[in-house]
Amino acid sequence: LINRLFGTRLSDCNSGFRCVRKAAYEQWNLRCDGMEFASEMIIKAAKAGAKIIEIPSGLRPSPAGRRPHLRTWRDGMRHLLFILSERPRLFEVCGLAMAGTATALQTVAVVTGPVRLLGVSVFDVHTNALLILGAVLGVNLWTLSMAMMKPAGEEPLRITRRFMDMDEGALFFLLLALMALAAIAAGALVLVWAYQGFQGIQFVHGLLGAVHGIALLASLAVGLLSAAILQRADAHSPTPKQKSAAPESGKVPVERDSRIDPPGSEG
Repeated sequence: LINRLFGTRLSDCNSGFRCVRKAAYEQWNLRCDGMEFASEMIIKAAKAGAKIIEIPSGLRPSPAGRRPHLRTWRDGMRHLLFILSERPRLFEVCGLAMAGTATALQTVAVVTGPVRLLGVSVFDVHTNALLILGAVLGVNLWTLSMAMMKPAGEEPLRITRRFMDMDEGALFFLLLALMALAAIAAGALVLVWAYQGFQGIQFVHGLLGAVHGIALLASLAVGLLSAAILQRADAHSPTPKQKSAAPESGKVPVERDSRIDPPGSEG
């Protein structure tokens, strides 16, 4: 994944032997505190355009009876989560493609109805249901990428940037409009259903098309709200320097007696 997503050509991404310039190390702002630190160093170096050279380290099998220090699934998942968090463009592109394609196909399905293509029936009820699922999942992936962009230091696409940089007032009215449209569409469906005595609705394809629109609007509203909350929470969180400068809770700084320090040491 690291080689594919970040353009590296490494055979071992988790070797514990590293040599790095101090100035570059400080610029990369490494923050992981677990096994994924090894992956973070490579990813941050690759994204910074650093020159990476791999030298075979001559690894050998562990001695018999040695207790493993890795927890396969926990440490593996930590690595995976960090790798994905550093490449939000993957979620952005996949999400937009899924939502756009599913919505376009759903529009065709509502207009044409079921169609026989190469002996197979397409754009029928089952296709409509799967397209709803694809559109909702695509919107979720896209809005997730918005919350990931700034921490990962990646530049979003123009359409994503417009939503990310939206003024709070504009965001409020956009969310209000999206939820209002979803509520109006849902209310219209309920009225049609009530007019038919709350029995089966005949125009199933039109119904699923309307549900697609409602689900898309609601998912977009919730996703934009979540992304905005996470962006602002990240903006107000203390930086690593601020955390290190803050005194620990409940502890009072005590001046050390210089007499107990060895000669030449700093007090």
